Amino acid sequence: MARYVEKALGDVARWAENGWIDGEGLAAIRADLASRRSRFGLPHIFGILGAVLLMLSVMTFVAANWAEIPRVVRLAMLATALIAAHGTAVLLYLKQQEPFGQAALLVGCGIYGASIMLVAQMYHIDGNPSEAVLVWALGTALAAAALRASAVWVMAFILFCLWSAGVTSETNSVHWIFPVVVLGMAIVAWWMRFGGAAHLIALALTVWVVTLPIIQDFSFFPYQTTIIGAVVCAIGAAIMMARPKGDTVIDRHAPLALMYGYAVAFCGLFNSQFFSRDVSNGEFAVLAVLAIAISIAVLAVGRARGRGMALWVAYTGFSIEVIGIYFKTVGTLIHTAVFFFTVGAVVILLAWLAVKLRKSQYAEYSQ
Repeated sequence: MARYVEKALGDVARWAENGWIDGEGLAAIRADLASRRSRFGLPHIFGILGAVLLMLSVMTFVAANWAEIPRVVRLAMLATALIAAHGTAVLLYLKQQEPFGQAALLVGCGIYGASIMLVAQMYHIDGNPSEAVLVWALGTALAAAALRASAVWVMAFILFCLWSAGVTSETNSVHWIFPVVVLGMAIVAWWMRFGGAAHLIALALTVWVVTLPIIQDFSFFPYQTTIIGAVVCAIGAAIMMARPKGDTVIDRHAPLALMYGYAVAFCGLFNSQFFSRDVSNGEFAVLAVLAIAISIAVLAVGRARGRGMALWVAYTGFSIEVIGIYFKTVGTLIHTAVFFFTVGAVVILLAWLAVKLRKSQYAEYSQ
């Protein structure tokens, strides 16, 4: 966003010099662009990184000397540190220093998590480590919602992901409650107006769906994973193509559905091709064609709507698929050569049709 705003400001200045924008319009556009600037500049980012390092430093120091400190002093240290960190955060918020307030709140949440672990150790409280992480995540999420701190929301979301991974590892089964937790965190992010949460949420759900066949020992077959991803991808593509200038919440998140739905579908197809035990050469060829076809479709939608990230994701998937086919081959090297020739001819034909379509569109616009 920062690069876009800087480029837009330069373009607007040039248009004003050429007389294409009057003074009033120039001021309005600059004001709108200024409102889109991120509240987090480089100093604020360094402040948050420094806070994370301080948090780790305090946790490491306390853990190293924990056994030598009397129990009452330990509790007093933890309570004082918690109150000081959260009090500093509130004070910075009141002084309109939100980024640095979030840094202080991060430190406080780190101390809160360390306190859970250390108190449990001190009083020999039994329980699974994942349960302690869950309590830590819940407290951090509450702090993030209370002060609408996006950086703290990210910390809470990561803790929930670690908790889910721990439960999955302990039970060796799918953690079905995780999507519900993600939905709850998505609602909190929406209430906070934290748009950056969308990628983290989509990535977490993508990983969760992709790992379903692995955790279920392929009893939840990859075809089901592929269908889930393909449906999400198709919905995103349909919205992007039908509403190119839409600006609703659904329109803004359609590219995410396109990219991450494609990732899920592609991983399902890839697992079916290369990790399933009973796949014939014919089935392998069909799955490979589908993987390449969906990659090309996402490339086309991404190019038509100017979504560079979607292009890179689809390019990556296409490359992985082609390399995988090359190393496994379809039956014999001759069949592999025929397969690549056929796919290459289809791709070139699609490129030729796209050029013709673009020329016809340009002709319509010029009339």
